[in-house]
Amino acid sequence: MFGRQKQGRVPLESQPVNLVHSVHNQVAVGARQDRVRPRIPDQHTVAFELCVANRYKLIKKYNKLKARSEENPNDIKLKSSVAQAKIAAKAEHEDNELEQKRNQGKKVVYGQVIQLRHSFSRKYVHISTTKTSTMESNNMAVELLSDNAKHAQFRIMPRYKVKAEGDVVQIDDQVVLESVKSPGQFLHVSRQHLPSSSVYNQNFELNLSVRQSGFTVYRKYKPTPDDESKVKVGDLIRFYHKEMEAYLVAEGLFDDELTEDVHLRIRPIDQNNPKTMFPSSSAVTYWQIELQDGPIAGGVLKWQQQCRIIHMCTRKYLAIDEKEQVTLTSNYLDPRTVFRLHAVIRTSEFSLDSDDIPFESYARIEHVVSGNWLHALSDDYKKRSESDAARGDDNSMGGLKYTTAQLRKIGSIKEKQYDDAFTVQMVDPELVEIFNYMAGMVPFIQKLVADKKDGVTLNAKMGHDVITALKEMEDFMIVNSVPSKNRQKLMRNLRIVELLVSLLSIPCRGSPDQLHLTKIFLEAYDVLYTYLMGDSRKNELYIAKYIDFFLTQFEYKEGGIGLNAAHMVMELIRDNRKIVDRISQNNINTFVDFLHKEKNYRYLELLSVLCVCDGVSIADNQKYITEVWLMRGNKMATIEKRRKSNREVKKANCVYLTDLGEKIGKKDGVVYVSVNNGRSWKELRDFAQNTGEQSDEYLFLERQLELFGMLCHGQNQFAINVITKELDYLTWKESYTCLSDVYLPDRLRAKYCDLIITMFVDIGDNVSVVDRVKLSYIYDTIDSAEDQLDKSSSPTYKYFPQLSAWISEFLGTNGDMTASQVGNNMLVEQVLRLVHYLVKYGFYHKSTDIRMLLKPLISLVDGQNDKPFPDRFQGAEAEEVVKYFQKTGRFQKSEETKAIIDAKIQALEVLNLFFNFIFNLRMEKFMNMFKLTYSQAAIQNMPPPELFGLLNSNEEFDVEENGPLCRTALRKLGDIFSETDFFEKKELTDILLDLSSYDYDEMIRKSMFLLNRYYSAHRTLFERAIQAQVLTTDESINVATRLDSLLPTMRRLATSKLSSDQAAELCGIIDQLIGMCHLKDEPEEHHSMNQSILYNFGVLEDCFTILSQDIDVKLLDQYGGLRKIFQKTFLLLKSMARSNKTVQTRLFHRVDLLLSKEGAPGELAEALTEIFTGNSNTCMKVGNHQVQKIMALVAKNKTDVPQFLDLLNAIVKVEELDLPLKRNQGFVMTYFMQFRAEVADIIDDKESKSNRVKILEGSSSKDLNYLVALVDLLATCAEGENRYIESICQTIFSIPDMLEVLNNRNIVNNFKRPYLRFFLWVYLNTAGGMIESGAGDLPHDKILWEYLDSLGAELTRMQQYAEMNPESVKLLLKQPPSTNNDGTTGDDEMRGTLHYFFDAVMPFLQVFCRSYYQPDEMYPEEPGRLATLTKAFEGFMDAIAPRISIERQMKNLISAITALITASNAISMSKIEDFRAKYSGRGGQADIRSDARRILTEVPSVSSTRPHYQNKILTELPSVKSTRPQYQNETLTELPSVSSTRPHYLNQTLTELPSVSSTRPRYKNKILTENSQVSALRDFVIKIRGVSSTRPHYQNKTLTELPSVSSTRPDYQNKTLTELPSVSSTRPRYQNETLTEVPSVSSTRPHYQNKTLTENSQVSAPRDLTIKIGR
Repeated sequence: MFGRQKQGRVPLESQPVNLVHSVHNQVAVGARQDRVRPRIPDQHTVAFELCVANRYKLIKKYNKLKARSEENPNDIKLKSSVAQAKIAAKAEHEDNELEQKRNQGKKVVYGQVIQLRHSFSRKYVHISTTKTSTMESNNMAVELLSDNAKHAQFRIMPRYKVKAEGDVVQIDDQVVLESVKSPGQFLHVSRQHLPSSSVYNQNFELNLSVRQSGFTVYRKYKPTPDDESKVKVGDLIRFYHKEMEAYLVAEGLFDDELTEDVHLRIRPIDQNNPKTMFPSSSAVTYWQIELQDGPIAGGVLKWQQQCRIIHMCTRKYLAIDEKEQVTLTSNYLDPRTVFRLHAVIRTSEFSLDSDDIPFESYARIEHVVSGNWLHALSDDYKKRSESDAARGDDNSMGGLKYTTAQLRKIGSIKEKQYDDAFTVQMVDPELVEIFNYMAGMVPFIQKLVADKKDGVTLNAKMGHDVITALKEMEDFMIVNSVPSKNRQKLMRNLRIVELLVSLLSIPCRGSPDQLHLTKIFLEAYDVLYTYLMGDSRKNELYIAKYIDFFLTQFEYKEGGIGLNAAHMVMELIRDNRKIVDRISQNNINTFVDFLHKEKNYRYLELLSVLCVCDGVSIADNQKYITEVWLMRGNKMATIEKRRKSNREVKKANCVYLTDLGEKIGKKDGVVYVSVNNGRSWKELRDFAQNTGEQSDEYLFLERQLELFGMLCHGQNQFAINVITKELDYLTWKESYTCLSDVYLPDRLRAKYCDLIITMFVDIGDNVSVVDRVKLSYIYDTIDSAEDQLDKSSSPTYKYFPQLSAWISEFLGTNGDMTASQVGNNMLVEQVLRLVHYLVKYGFYHKSTDIRMLLKPLISLVDGQNDKPFPDRFQGAEAEEVVKYFQKTGRFQKSEETKAIIDAKIQALEVLNLFFNFIFNLRMEKFMNMFKLTYSQAAIQNMPPPELFGLLNSNEEFDVEENGPLCRTALRKLGDIFSETDFFEKKELTDILLDLSSYDYDEMIRKSMFLLNRYYSAHRTLFERAIQAQVLTTDESINVATRLDSLLPTMRRLATSKLSSDQAAELCGIIDQLIGMCHLKDEPEEHHSMNQSILYNFGVLEDCFTILSQDIDVKLLDQYGGLRKIFQKTFLLLKSMARSNKTVQTRLFHRVDLLLSKEGAPGELAEALTEIFTGNSNTCMKVGNHQVQKIMALVAKNKTDVPQFLDLLNAIVKVEELDLPLKRNQGFVMTYFMQFRAEVADIIDDKESKSNRVKILEGSSSKDLNYLVALVDLLATCAEGENRYIESICQTIFSIPDMLEVLNNRNIVNNFKRPYLRFFLWVYLNTAGGMIESGAGDLPHDKILWEYLDSLGAELTRMQQYAEMNPESVKLLLKQPPSTNNDGTTGDDEMRGTLHYFFDAVMPFLQVFCRSYYQPDEMYPEEPGRLATLTKAFEGFMDAIAPRISIERQMKNLISAITALITASNAISMSKIEDFRAKYSGRGGQADIRSDARRILTEVPSVSSTRPHYQNKILTELPSVKSTRPQYQNETLTELPSVSSTRPHYLNQTLTELPSVSSTRPRYKNKILTENSQVSALRDFVIKIRGVSSTRPHYQNKTLTELPSVSSTRPDYQNKTLTELPSVSSTRPRYQNETLTEVPSVSSTRPHYQNKTLTENSQVSAPRDLTIKIGR
């Protein structure tokens, strides 16, 4: 039946080599093969599918035209014909597929025309009419080709006359195949074996002959529609261990030794890495099922059916040897290779009675002979290739690892384990096809290498075949002009890289076949170059170990081998930081020496990739290459200055000279080029046209210009000065002349455009103004006018008018893009880059500028304007091609489309800047609207502004009652958006949606991002406005000013590999930023306002930019102080996150990224600790996988970085809230037990008890810090009465162990703190009770009471210290001691002791007095001893309480003294009551703020531009205006009463006033302490209120807030409301009634109808609802 695979009795063996290219494509027939169990490389190589005859004429026509077009790439008319033919060919192909589906399942009859499609290669058996058979010259050749043709059609005929035409072909029939193209000729098997030069030298040849050969038909597999989701024999599958999240893998190559035995490669699913959500595409994970009976049989695999499992890369069989080790073997008849798959769960998708194995089902794998089961081991698998002997120096290329995946051993056990379940995954058919293709390349390369080692001499035919095959392999890795990672990685998986290196290692010089080998070597380097194309770091690191060998090949000049090697090494180095950083200056000297010897562009490419790596400038390399290439030996020694026609000529032996005609005595305004050091000159346009764009001379000039740009990249002023001034290689005028010269090739003009950007625009003197949105504004600078930027000081300013005029002209004539004009599209891209930088640096900074650029930009972005070829081609065929291009062609990947896409992406980058510009403009107008409203509201005797009601900060607001105000606000917002809306909504939407249809991910991302920005503009404005700040104080303005000057330098250095001086400069900047984050002289006191300013300026993103550099941690010390930069960056993150919930939340979202960063583990741990400190939200959101990563870091760093234990401590307990989190305690203890062997060896070793005591008694050490932090973490995990954790901890330390440490006078108190906490939470305050925990004897324990006595002495000592050093005590209490505080100095010892008491002793005393103190006549001395302790604590309390500035410490102090007094009765309870009245509660008299915090909030300074705020911060002045001089120079707290002008507030303090008058709307209903910053803007943004149009100035005011009667009622002038018991004569109906007697409101206010006045707490509309913008 059609579509069913059948195979012959004498198998047609099509080994992979013949499948893939046009030369090694013969079909061989195996000799003496067993019919059931033939020895074949893959069961699909002998399987063929019967297909009906396909149509082929249109496809044939397309292939011919395409070949002609490739030979004539500039023939636009021919390209048009190709496009037209492609449409027709595609339709024919679709028809063929439909015809195959229609005939699938129909019976085949004799005499029917069929085609044989090879299952392995998916190619058809073809006969040749021009090529004779290799073995029999009278016969014609048979080969495998992918195309349909008459040559591929055969008539199936019976071998014997017992069957006739029209009869049905049956299984086991013997048939002959007659060619339709050559009637009377049949497929025939040669009589002799193929020659030794063939891969099939032990097999027969299949050819076309007049003699017949019979073939017996066997069925391989009969498919059904339901089989698509089932595992079939021969399918490629993966085995994924679900529990361990690991694939079953091995490594090696066909017919070669096993490189890596069977093991598990862990590939955990990571939500932050989408790639891990999909199955692996690595071929080392591919396995194939073969039935025990042999490779001929097929069908659907059944549960418990005996089978063999073949590893596809090695073609070896999975086995369990006599030692019960899992391994691979080549013996396909070995009974130890037989396995069975057992179902773990039978899915309901299939019948429970069905034994078919579905894909994605769980299976356990049983070994039939031994009865063992495959079992995943937790032991690490050590790779053979990374043994100590092979690894090499970590700093060398050999020390690079291409993968960091964790590996585990796979074993076998007698009893099956529940968790040893493997998911049976299907390999995608496309991956199977490309694997087969590359696998087919391996045998011919293996044979070539083996033949050369055996001394075989290649002839021209053999050389041609090898070169052709390598060329096709090279082409195969490129799909639609883009390198395919899945295809490239097969070079690695199948070890083709090693084969090619072996091939290149063959001696070439002097060999008889040197000419052929040279050509083969050139093509081999091209294959390796193609393998390295793209951005696969694994591919590059995999081959990097051979780089030393490749460098030795540079010396080969024969045939250009050295140049091709240089080209390949260039691609290897490109954008791979780990490799670039291992290239030494000696290597650079070598490259430059080669350049001096041979002026070839390949060496320039090599130098270019050393200057910039993945966008990061390598400053040291840039400078060194500038010196050794342009200066050393050129200017200093070999640049000879000689007079000739009154000009200077530079004599340089490896640089092409270019200059303007007027400088060298030629035509003015024309650029000339000299390739011979100035001896002769030629016009550049003539040079480009005459030499051709593919000539070596032209390419040298082009690469030289690229290298100039790379040397200057990243604002490298040294290189810019050398090239443009010192050596005068390239000037502005010369660059601009070339850019504007329309006679130069567009590609060359694009290079000059790039140089203009690098040398004259993107320079250090220019500062970005719109690459980020602006969120911090200085109050005095806010106005309605657009910002006027003065760029006159920039060197670019003098070039801008000329440049701007040219850009306008260029964009005006390039409103669309033509696919065939690739060079022009590249020029468009560079011009758009130029526009991007000019907008970014503020040269285009007006709305008129943006509108001028927008029209041509939108036209370029619009893909519907693009066309396949210039407009000069007309006619029906051309229209059909254009139609196809618009509908389909322009979206598909190709080299031409790629150039268009790059230009459009650059245009979208410019549009993104426009969006930033528009946002900043809108925000400025929004701020100005607030400023005007705020200013007008503060003016007395003036009507309130329209939006006055929005200044009220009250959260309640009713939209319906305030409709007029809402409409006014929305109208004003609408005005802002309409004034700044530069886009046509429908046009922009349609264009961006159209761009999302392209087959380029980057295009889709950017277009959707901009579309989202456009439609979320309102919400974004309001959300960012809440975040935005209006800066009023001198300090804040100074911080903003400093940031404006510091951040441009920081951002430039953040994206460069730094020299030592640059690293020091960046460290200095970061130090300044750290200083801004805390109060003056108080590193532990955060400065919330400055933290917010830094956050709004984007410092957080800049920190991530620094940390995101792709570097090799092994080389961190050579990175010019980068380790120190990392340390300071983490400290900056820590400073910004301290007590700042916004920054903590933002950092928490990047915590997985931070956990992966290496280089400064200690500072990283401290920064991460700050994310969770005092933030219950981040603590509750932390995932168990993140806790696992942290514990893994603890195990990795151990005593070197105990701060990771502190991090876990912060996660387990929110210290500020005294809140242990049971969820997180469970996480930590779970992974503590998992990593216990690595992290707890210091406490688990029972013999090391004395050693631990010695560690605690000793001075600070790594072991000491780690031990203290670990015990502290365990204590925190036990806190909260968790019985499970308590039981674990009780096995670690006993009560005597605890008391021994606590009573040891040689151990400083700081180190006792965790032990006492451990003692408290593990033994005293437990879930199991006193007896169960073993603490039942403690109430009268002698050692414990000795410890209590020692506490009294310590309390007295601390009291005396506090009385003598009151200021020092304040600082000691605020800053906790570090874990390495060993008390070597007096202050350090006292700091540790103080915190020991507050954090451990005081909670211990509470629990002891409450639960363990039991007065007993048998122990009469105990009450007295406790009373002594209580009195000592009283003295300590009196001395220490005034110095406390942390609420938690005050709470512990009060609780402890309360417990002591209650238990001992040694002090009157009135003492504690007085203390509580003084220090506890919000209404207490004591101010526990630090001095710096108090100064910040009480002694501000305001800019001199606002004299009425002199010496005041805004939060202190609700609105003290210059019109009220009596309040001048007074703080608000100094104004307890209100002046006589407002008698209704007489004798009332400000805290008693519920709201502030309408002249001070920004502090409405706020007391002074609530106004910590300028909150008016936030209130203005959050609420859009409606103000009653009748009395807007009374909006949201209570009746008690309306003290006086307006000027419209002079009879109430100067009277308070309480003085008006009756209603005025204007309302006679209320005559003689007091206001409280008026039960209802006048009909003029119906919404208050039937309400008493006392019910109307507000005169204005109800404020029950708050409208939040964006909700």
